[in-house]
Amino acid sequence: MKKKRHFQLGTFRVEPTRNVVLLDDQSFSIEPRIMDVLCLLAETPGEVVARDDLISEIWNVQHGADESVTRAISVLRRTFREAGVTEPYIETVPKRGYRLAAPVQYIAGANPEIGIKNDRASSFTEKVDVTAVAFENSHVQVTPTQSNTLRFVGLAIVAMGVLAFAVFSYKNGNEQIPGVLSTGDAVSAEVSDSSEKLEAFRLYQEGRNLLNKRGRNISHAIIKFEAAIELDPRFARAYAGLATAHLVSASYLRTPTEVAHSRAREMAKKALELNDQLSEPDAVLAAIEGLRNNWSEALDYLDRAEQNDPNNTRVKQWYSEGLLNLGFADAGLEKIVAAVAIEPASGVLNHVAANAFTLVGDYESAIQYYERAQQLGFEKARLTRGLIYFHRGEYAAAAEAYALYAREIGFIATDRVADLEQFVQRIIAGEIVLSENLEAFPTLTQDEDLLAILYLFAGDSVEFLKLIEEDVDSDKAWFWMVWSDFIPGIQEHPYFASFVKNTGLVTYWRDRGFPKTCKVSDNTELVCASTVHARNDASVLNAVR
Repeated sequence: MKKKRHFQLGTFRVEPTRNVVLLDDQSFSIEPRIMDVLCLLAETPGEVVARDDLISEIWNVQHGADESVTRAISVLRRTFREAGVTEPYIETVPKRGYRLAAPVQYIAGANPEIGIKNDRASSFTEKVDVTAVAFENSHVQVTPTQSNTLRFVGLAIVAMGVLAFAVFSYKNGNEQIPGVLSTGDAVSAEVSDSSEKLEAFRLYQEGRNLLNKRGRNISHAIIKFEAAIELDPRFARAYAGLATAHLVSASYLRTPTEVAHSRAREMAKKALELNDQLSEPDAVLAAIEGLRNNWSEALDYLDRAEQNDPNNTRVKQWYSEGLLNLGFADAGLEKIVAAVAIEPASGVLNHVAANAFTLVGDYESAIQYYERAQQLGFEKARLTRGLIYFHRGEYAAAAEAYALYAREIGFIATDRVADLEQFVQRIIAGEIVLSENLEAFPTLTQDEDLLAILYLFAGDSVEFLKLIEEDVDSDKAWFWMVWSDFIPGIQEHPYFASFVKNTGLVTYWRDRGFPKTCKVSDNTELVCASTVHARNDASVLNAVR
């Protein structure tokens, strides 16, 4: 394939080096290989490119990539539809291949080698996960009343009072506008130059709401935060939001980890430079340390963040996830329940709470929180809820949840849902060996979340632990599950001792104290168990040899 260049595709601008397509103020992230498909089609617009040529050029294999091509075309078409474009951009030529129906024009002077530090859009693809100290789940919600107040401010004399108070609140570091009006002289004196600053605040709030929705919304959130900063270069909270958005892009949008961390760190430090009392920047810095298994440093940052803002739900959530990863289920549960009490309408918080209830063995509460999280739009709750069905022996329900989630995120076609359900049930029953049959659904191997759950269903402790330890997508999405009962006896497996050592857990415990889940026996052997067993019967702990 030729060197990637930016090009115009019909009404879209395509920027392969950033893995995004742009239309007006919309930005859509595209997975790297799917972008490669689009670029290959663009090299010969109007001409048919055979499926075999796509497979050979992009996947470089003779077998197993056929479904990947189908998914790539499906994702591209869905992206164009989501942008509101109804005309077909990609045509299927039966028994031959695909071709672009829209005109292609390469953009003169576009230099793909130039960095993207100042670009408006994120350059990554969608991926879902809730993790420990990966901290990709920050959010702030705005109530409809607050949103409408912001939108229609200035339309009446009463609204002018709201405008003044909004500017006052914004300048004093408040993220939300209370339902109180203020017309004090000191505030009124600021109204004359408040128009741009109120617009910056509105953009910031929109960015927050997009950040809470996750997925492709992350790229839109970045655009909003950067627009707010352009209007007010000293808007500390906008820098903080931008830091979080760049951080989570490594998980949700597959930004190269080092790029995501570099941007997140830069924005977090800028936010602290402007306002060292903010909690979110410290939480972002904690996230980066946590992803590197520097647990002590991560929790030190979180301690400082919590001291600055004890009621910040993002900090409580991330702190909770870190504690769950480290095996401190009770403490993690306490923090996340407090966060849900403050912000009950957050799908992310309800999902993390469900994880915590799962670890302490309260499966009924976990199911309720998973259901609530899914109702609030956090689709991944469907997948995690399926693990409780699996634990209960309700294997058909677990397989259905897995297959529906895989379809929802575009990794299988609708007409293959039933086949995948049957495949998962056979894996659970031990009728087929997973490693020998993955070619039946090759796209599942492209998503670490989906693959990890398959290993769990298969009861393959070693592959499950190694996948979590390697953490290819840098999100620690399933780290907390090593303390669950989903794979019976996983904490007793010989590889578990290597896992807790390689991921820095033992270093943290020796420095800060062991959880109930693990301790060192008289003969210095590490003794571990699930959080449920550790809570209910310490005698079940077995030495990891």
